[in-house]
Amino acid sequence: MAALRQTMVISALLAAAAVVGWACAPQARYRVLRFFFDGVPEPGAPPRLPGYPAEPGRGEERGGPAGAESKLIPRTVYAHAPYKEDRCGACHSPQTGELSRSVQAGLCRSCHPGVPGPAPYVHGPVAVSDCLFCHHYHYSVYPKLLLSEATALCLRCHEGADLTAEAHPEPVLRRTCVECHNPHGGENRFFLKRTER
Repeated sequence: MAALRQTMVISALLAAAAVVGWACAPQARYRVLRFFFDGVPEPGAPPRLPGYPAEPGRGEERGGPAGAESKLIPRTVYAHAPYKEDRCGACHSPQTGELSRSVQAGLCRSCHPGVPGPAPYVHGPVAVSDCLFCHHYHYSVYPKLLLSEATALCLRCHEGADLTAEAHPEPVLRRTCVECHNPHGGENRFFLKRTER
């Protein structure tokens, strides 16, 4: 009888927490769910992509031959400076935890005003302040807080078959796109970093 009573109390508490969690703001709901469950994504977090660690500083688990123990392979993790330095107030309201303003309303440009700079041609996601289309806001295993490797990120929108042979004499995937193109914008339509003469 005592076990049944304890189970009922725990179930009632979980149900109450769930109801409170869903009735609250996204940050409050996140805190409630995170208390009870592991792996709850942060509000507004982009989907987890391959190579993106579950937590900063964690590696990637790799299995070995049958019978061998899995090993944690360390990975370099690049962190956004305010996140790394525990300066959450740079982006979030200290009272609510919500963003002080949306990314599209210029949150990122408050610290990065030079992006894209005075370029006459601006890349689409940059033009509409959709920084999170390519970058993660807290940390990543890719430099510049990219969501994936640079060329794979570009090929999400730009078809490899559309890249003409005369413009790309070498096989395209031998080099990364950002070796030649500025991903934010540039002086010409193709955002080339320098013109070939």
